[in-house]
Amino acid sequence: MDASLRILTLNIWGLKFVSKDRQARVRAIGDILAASGPSTSGSNDSRSSTGSAKSTDALQSVSARSSGYDLVCLQEVWVRADGEHLKLRARESGLIYSRFFYSGALGSGLLMLSRHPIVESNINPYRLNGQPLHVIQGDWFVGKAAGSIVVDVPGVGLVEVFNTHLHAPGGEGPDEWRRAHRLSQAYELGKLADAASLKGRHAVVCGDLNSRPESLVIRMLQERGNLQDAWAQSRPSSHASSAPRQMTPQSALQYDGVTCDSPICSYTVGKHISDDARQSGGKRLDYVLFSSHPSATRRLEARSCKVVCTELTPGYSFSLSDHFGVEAVLSLGAPSDQASTSGGPTQLEHQEQPRITTGRLSSESLNTGLGALQQHMRHASVTAQFHLRLFAASIVFVPVLAIAASFQPLKYLNWIFTLLGVATGFMGTTMLYVGFVGARWEMGSLRNVMDEMEAEAARARTSGHFRRT
Repeated sequence: MDASLRILTLNIWGLKFVSKDRQARVRAIGDILAASGPSTSGSNDSRSSTGSAKSTDALQSVSARSSGYDLVCLQEVWVRADGEHLKLRARESGLIYSRFFYSGALGSGLLMLSRHPIVESNINPYRLNGQPLHVIQGDWFVGKAAGSIVVDVPGVGLVEVFNTHLHAPGGEGPDEWRRAHRLSQAYELGKLADAASLKGRHAVVCGDLNSRPESLVIRMLQERGNLQDAWAQSRPSSHASSAPRQMTPQSALQYDGVTCDSPICSYTVGKHISDDARQSGGKRLDYVLFSSHPSATRRLEARSCKVVCTELTPGYSFSLSDHFGVEAVLSLGAPSDQASTSGGPTQLEHQEQPRITTGRLSSESLNTGLGALQQHMRHASVTAQFHLRLFAASIVFVPVLAIAASFQPLKYLNWIFTLLGVATGFMGTTMLYVGFVGARWEMGSLRNVMDEMEAEAARARTSGHFRRT
């Protein structure tokens, strides 16, 4: 039997003080990881139960659905202690190698666990990561990134696995420019995956992409990275139509791969959900995508893909996370007649290979993506000017308030003017920072991405090799 790669991706929703029921959920996820080894009986059961009957259902669920994960990609692991706990529990099932990726001021929240030795690891922070003024969203502070590890899988070869969590703001409305940061991240991630496959490695992209399958974000990522969708490849009938359909919550999981905003998830209750998401039983936001070198003798194929971690936390009435997980099994397909028979992916890693092909965006994706980035650039410029005007106004008001405090006849009111002066000064400093430093940073990054896409469009026009849609 051919070697295979069993992968789990899950957003655990691990925000400290914000995520509900975090500690109980993390313990339950740890139980699932501990029970996900090739053998989930005997000593493994005794270690993972810790004398409590609460985890029995979760262990039985994992035993039924998995014969052992080779790779686990987790997102939103924001609490260091949670990450250490999950790594410790994962070791019980043979996931003894791990990488936690640090970026920004608060960390990326990305954790990867592997059964196979990690040959190499990298973190690639995205150039566009939200706004410093959007403190609640927090993306700018955590430094959203794509973390990657290279593992040598017996029978498969070198596999570079990317774990990521794309920018969420921007929604799913008709205005693509509102998702400019997510589009930029998808373009960058596609380039990283494409570069990995052109090194002779298999490439796998996992994570919460905050986008539905029919979106421009997913289309750009798949086109630029030459990536296949494990769900779509293993279940081609599931994507016969991208239009919202009326489905039961259970059938939405089974046929459409819904991972978020499902009525089955306890955290969906009371949450504002769009009409089309409600009609279709939720949204598919979590993915396993993959590709292989164009000249590889045998390429990765999706043997199966399913939604997992849909059960309630054992002993409680809440779900394991606000997202469900995705489990995919990838294996090597039949030898390609067009590929060289002299070496597989591991040999390609050590040879100088001609650049046979590279991921290309279709003309539609390029034009739509460039238009969205250009419109966002104009919006960013207008916003920056507004912030700088507020800074200029604060320069005027701070001395006015200081003078008013000094000459106020009612001395007991002096502290009010002093407080207003301090607040105005703080606001002015913040407006200078976001209107000058932050805005120029964002517009420079936008310009870089636009230049890269325009250069790609020019090359495609010259060669006549636009990807066909």
